[in-house]
Amino acid sequence: MMSNLIKKGAGILKVWIAMISLSTFIPIHSSAQNSTPVVATENHVGLSVKNLDTEKQWYEKVFGMQEEQHFELPKYNVRTVLLRSPNGLGMELIEVKGAARKRDYKNALDAASDLGYGHWAIVVSNLQQAYSQLVAAGAASVSAPAPAVQAGGSFAYVKDPEGNLIEIMQVPGK
Repeated sequence: MMSNLIKKGAGILKVWIAMISLSTFIPIHSSAQNSTPVVATENHVGLSVKNLDTEKQWYEKVFGMQEEQHFELPKYNVRTVLLRSPNGLGMELIEVKGAARKRDYKNALDAASDLGYGHWAIVVSNLQQAYSQLVAAGAASVSAPAPAVQAGGSFAYVKDPEGNLIEIMQVPGK
């Protein structure tokens, strides 16, 4: 009986040693876990708009953006413009003839009830000033400046003239 246990133990030990030996040749983790993460920075956000010219003027006025690129696809009734602010912030406005908003969101939580992008968040150095300037330029107030979850931070929401949500954030140390 004792010899049978020793034989079984030796067999288990051989399997264990074989597994350890193989593990030096066969990676245990998947290639996705071992791969280097994608390192990226923001270039622009794309926004479908009803009136390209009106939205272009508004974003140029309130964010100091300038046209970087413009193209049209007449066959598909598409016009687009890429705008960029002096600090690199980019916004691509895309007008597709006949496009319509499925529904108007009351706030960011309402927007999160549908899949996809719900709002565009930007960081500013003076939240109250930026909020006041945006509202004075025609943005609709959604929520006034308030303390954020992040200690020392604050945020507010507005809508551009076509009702697209913009979160304005002031974060500590920025």
